[in-house]
Amino acid sequence: MTVALVILSLLTARQVDAAPHTPENAPWNVNFETAHSPHDYYGEWPGHTYHPSPPDWRALSIYQLLTDRFADGEPRNNEAFAGGFDVRDMTFRHGGDFKGLTEKLPYIKGLGCEAIWISPIFQNGDNMYHQYAQHDFTLLDRRLG
Repeated sequence: MTVALVILSLLTARQVDAAPHTPENAPWNVNFETAHSPHDYYGEWPGHTYHPSPPDWRALSIYQLLTDRFADGEPRNNEAFAGGFDVRDMTFRHGGDFKGLTEKLPYIKGLGCEAIWISPIFQNGDNMYHQYAQHDFTLLDRRLG
């Protein structure tokens, strides 16, 4: 019975790992809800004009990329959070960011692509270049610029 309880507790245990809300994180926080109730989270983008989605995404040529691996436009943000930057090691972050991506948009358009699919943008594990190891879905990863 004891072994079954241990196994059950291991299978049902959840690890919660999120960034603390600190003044340092504030500029990167996209959540403006203050009651700490996740189902009430919301964001704002004052002065931004939203564009409608195309009627059928399948009709578009889409360029998919891992932002960290695409282009490093701002080397000063490579170590902005939690380290893990080393272009000599394929398992470490390589520094790609939105500035580098923006600089390469003419290249992508020149390939005939009409849309881009970027890797996730939220705060990520120390060394997770692929950005699919988010720690906090309310904080943008400052290493992306």
